[in-house]
Amino acid sequence: GKKKKGKSGNKGKKPDLSIYKILSDDQKATYKAMMANYKEKFGALRAQVKEGAISKDDAKAQRKALKDAMSAEIDALLTDDQKDQIQQNREAKKAKRQAYRDSSRSVMISTLKMSNDQVSAYDAAMQEAKDATKTLFEQSKNGEIDKETLRLSLKALFSDRNKKLEAIFDVKQLDIIKIHKALSMRAKKHRSSKGNKGKKGNQK
Repeated sequence: GKKKKGKSGNKGKKPDLSIYKILSDDQKATYKAMMANYKEKFGALRAQVKEGAISKDDAKAQRKALKDAMSAEIDALLTDDQKDQIQQNREAKKAKRQAYRDSSRSVMISTLKMSNDQVSAYDAAMQEAKDATKTLFEQSKNGEIDKETLRLSLKALFSDRNKKLEAIFDVKQLDIIKIHKALSMRAKKHRSSKGNKGKKGNQK
């Protein structure tokens, strides 16, 4: 679901919890000040690109330098034990996400009785969309495209991906997919309505 932003928009974004939650109180204060400082620097760099004060290539080089400097400061702030813990936590989360993806993929292949060619075509289409999505977000982050261009590009990208996926499956498989989507939307709507009723009850 979409998270609501505060009045300050992106200013309300929380720090990286994988790092923040294992810091001492003194480290947290230093880390928050550090992040605010670099956020200001990155913002100023984006503004310079937007105003045409510097080229996109120069901005890209400066952005990399800022990222390297920020990483070095964070690294200097952490103890060796904290670094090990962060690495272990990230690897565990990555493994958990991958296990979920593998499980979902296996269920889909089994339920739809996909052929090897279909599986290969599906994986290729998904990877292509993933790579293209990553490129668009990088372009947006680097100031090469604005938010509206990003939104429209993502919309076109996902539409193209869905068309490619639909072409992979036969009529029977598409019917199963439609039924699954309908049931998922119905379950989601049901959970949402139950949650809203609970909130109303608490308010009373």
